Parts: sequence; structure tokens; C-alpha cells
Amino acid sequence: MFIRQYGHRFRIDTPAKVNFFLELHGRREDGFHQIDTVMQTVSLWDRLDFVPTEGQEVQLSCQLQQPAGQPGEQDSIPTDGRNLVVRACERLREYAAQQQIDSPVSMGLKIHLTKWIPSAAGLGGASSDCAAALVGANRAWQLGLSLQQLQTIAAELGSDVPFFLYGGACRCTGRGEIIQPVSAPAGVNLVIVKPPVALSTKAVFGQINTSSSDGATRSAEPTVEAIATGAATQVAGALFNRLAEPAAKLTDQVERVAGLFDRVGSLGHQMSGSGSSYFGVFPNRKSARMARQRLANQLDDCRVFAVRTLAASEFARGLSELVCQNVSPTKAGASRWK
Repeated sequence: MFIRQYGHRFRIDTPAKVNFFLELHGRREDGFHQIDTVMQTVSLWDRLDFVPTEGQEVQLSCQLQQPAGQPGEQDSIPTDGRNLVVRACERLREYAAQQQIDSPVSMGLKIHLTKWIPSAAGLGGASSDCAAALVGANRAWQLGLSLQQLQTIAAELGSDVPFFLYGGACRCTGRGEIIQPVSAPAGVNLVIVKPPVALSTKAVFGQINTSSSDGATRSAEPTVEAIATGAATQVAGALFNRLAEPAAKLTDQVERVAGLFDRVGSLGHQMSGSGSSYFGVFPNRKSARMARQRLANQLDDCRVFAVRTLAASEFARGLSELVCQNVSPTKAGASRWK
């Protein structure tokens, strides 16, 4: 996350993610599946602007953005208690009351969400926004909660939310809330395609029992080793997503997009999360940009992005100080904000 201060107002930019690896290891007693996934943040951003207000209401507004010449977001974004941003703030206020933290937690908060990350896409946009809301409300209300405390709250709100408090590359297990950071450089070039369909995570998981598979579970270790090198060829050769086959049973868009990646110089390609977004790995920035343009021309009903992976040092430089001590960003940190 990148944070910039404007007097009593401030802004947080928070990124999307892709899953380089995703395997399932059976259903847990709580009904969730035990997963093993390797994720990394990428340079596709949502933006949240925070303004403390009088009163106690958390007010959320949302503006959907779109790449020039490409179709806009198909889904409407709720701005009430159904939105994870609002729920994160409300849960943080409850936590502060339970812990009897002396702070201006009774203040209200206006949040404006400018959204570039497609929703229901397997890119973690809602979870990323939720994590940013936790960081932002913690700062606005001067709670001084640590990253560890925020992580506990994040795990209550969603399986992917804790990951976005770390960023960079991580191996995530359990429901996804157990985080193991992976030392991985930035700069692997990707092209992401968001087809004009939204896939429900619940619906995709519901197809698992009816999907044919070889039955053998895969290890995440080869993918962890590959992304640690930062070499596009190795990353491309280690992609795997157990949910790709179940998702393909719900829509033909997965196979449609996959076939096109084979024609535009992709080193390897895979679906992200539970879909419907699909991404390809490219050897360099130029080839990724050229592929993005070719795919956009052929897929006029899709949103197409050229991005690069982000390292943890880029994603969260100074975040622990910003979260825990409520200090202003340094000039160097602010210059990284975009």
C-alpha cells in the first residue's frame, strides 16, 4: 500500500494479486476448503480516500474506472454494509470498544473508493480494499493497532484479506489466512484479461466434486522456488490452479481466453483465484505491452491490463510505522505513491 497525507485527509492505493499456484487439500470442519496458494501483488490499483468527519457514520462512495477504449465494470459495487470496506471499519470500531482503547473512534469517516481492479475476478480487489480500510481507519481513529492485531481482524473478514497487509509474494495456507512471506523480486511482466463474466467463488467451489481430476495433489514448492528467482521463464513453468477446471465448467470464457494467450507470445498462462480473470507471463515489458494491445483488439468485450509483479519492499515500505505510530509518510515514501 502507498499512503499520502493531505492535512487531515489521506489516500491509500492498494493493489490486486494473482495466484501463481492454488491447490486444495480437502474440506475443513468449518466448511471451508484447506488451500495452499502462492500469490503476489501486481501493479493494478484501487484507491481509497479517507476524510474523518463528525458523527459516527461510515460513508462509502464508489467510482468505477476503466481502461480507455475498453468495456467498463459489469457489476455494481454496494456502498452499504455489504461492502467489505464498511464492514472493516465497523469491525475495527467494535474491536476498539472491546479493548477499551482511548481514541477518537466515535468519529465518522468518509471513504471514496476509486476502483480499477475488476470485481468477482479472482484478483482480490474487495479483499485489498478491505485491508486498506483497516489500515486507513486505524490511522484515522488513532488506534495504534499493530499489524498483528489488524491481521487477526482481517482473518475474520475474508480469507485473502490478511495477505494484503503483507503484499509482495506469500504462500498462504489454511483458509488462506496463514501467511508465509516469500522473498521474491519484482518485475515479472504479466497481461491480465478479465472476461465479461463474473464467477462466484462459492459456485466454482461447488463444481469441485463434479470435476474430473487426476486426484494427485501438487506441491507449492516448485512455484515458491520459481518466483524467488524472479525469472519469467521459471515462473511460467510453475503455474497451477486446481480451480481452473471447475471454473471452465461454468463458462467457456476460460478456454476462449487461454487459447488466445498461446498466440501472443505468452511463456505460460493460468486463471487467477476462482476466476474469471486469466493472466499470461511474458519475457519483458515490451512483449507484454504488445500482447496487451493484440488481446485488447481481439477481445473487445474484455478488460485487458499489462502489469508487473510487486516485491514486498515496494508494497509495504514504511507500512508498519504508518500503521502503528500514525506518522506521516516520508518524502521518499510519498514519491512512490501513484
